[in-house]
Amino acid sequence: MSKFMTLVAFNLGTIVAHVPKFMTIIAFHVFN
Repeated sequence: MSKFMTLVAFNLGTIVAHVPKFMTIIAFHVFN
């Protein structure tokens, strides 16, 4: 169970880490 929770936390951390990149890409397309 703790392995599962660690995996979930790692995946969430990875997603959160990529959010700024996605926001930058979206903003780039909106402002062009």
